[in-house]
Amino acid sequence: EMKMAYRQAWQLVEEMNQRAESPLVEKLLGGKGGGGAKLTSAGENAIAVFYEIENRIKEFAKQETQKLKF
Repeated sequence: EMKMAYRQAWQLVEEMNQRAESPLVEKLLGGKGGGGAKLTSAGENAIAVFYEIENRIKEFAKQETQKLKF
């Protein structure tokens, strides 16, 4: 649970989509299933790149903190 209003969450998704070269999240219209959202291929790529960057930062931090020698 994100403890965020539904409207606020969608505003953030829309802002993210506008900032990206192409939409990262696609709205699915309601109906029997009630609608929802789906990652686009650009969104899936953005997540993969994010995790790659995160791993590189963790490795960098690990190497740099070893210099503290304690």
